[in-house]
Amino acid sequence: MPGLAEFDGFLNTLIDPKYYLFTDDAGNIAGWAATFSAGPVRSFFIMLNSTYHGKGYGTVLLNELKKEGPQLFAWAIDHTNDVKPDGKPYPSPINFYLKNGFTVNNDLRLENELLSAVNILWNSSSNLSSRTK
Repeated sequence: MPGLAEFDGFLNTLIDPKYYLFTDDAGNIAGWAATFSAGPVRSFFIMLNSTYHGKGYGTVLLNELKKEGPQLFAWAIDHTNDVKPDGKPYPSPINFYLKNGFTVNNDLRLENELLSAVNILWNSSSNLSSRTK
């Protein structure tokens, strides 16, 4: 698994990044996100502490990202093969993104030694709720 130095190196490669920090009512960091330019589209990633899953925090954070423009592009894990550092399975966030108006493009995948993910896309102009291609 990549370390902090590799993660810092990745963050330094982002083009036109915008960072979001999300705290709960007690001031604890619940999660964070970033948007950045990747060609003609705005890409993003979100990291939310699992203790805050299912409480609406992720949707609030995602809605802030949606304010940046007409389209958001990302990769999401669509399987349960990965495990977290504590040994517990990493749950796929696909249903979360579908619930929040994203479409899944199963024809566009990212596959490498560190990640197996599918493309997700949100369009503000789309009248389609969530559907899988």
